[in-house]
Amino acid sequence: MSDIGFNIWGVITGTLGILSLPAALIYARFPSRKIRAVEKFMEETTALFYRDFNEGLHTDDAELHQFCDSIWSLKDLIEDMKHDISQLPTWYSRVKGCFNGVSTKIQSLHAKVKKFHKDLIVR
Repeated sequence: MSDIGFNIWGVITGTLGILSLPAALIYARFPSRKIRAVEKFMEETTALFYRDFNEGLHTDDAELHQFCDSIWSLKDLIEDMKHDISQLPTWYSRVKGCFNGVSTKIQSLHAKVKKFHKDLIVR
């Protein structure tokens, strides 16, 4: 009894684990989860810029204008993307958004924020 019962429970738990794996992978690619990460990274980048500005590391007017312009344009892109994501009300539409390029657009936006962060650190 114990050996056959153990095998049945092993099969049941293994099956449930395998069936839940695709759902977990899709959930990790949800646009709403990805945009939060981009938004958090942008907040860290903005804080880094203002900290460096307050310490006097950025003094060139043209450079300051370029950085501020980049910050506001990236924040505007993030807000536009958040608006697009809010147009996906159902779970099914969010899954479609994962595969229709919304997640790819968010990854592209994240790459732009990373590049700006790198440029901020280098200067």
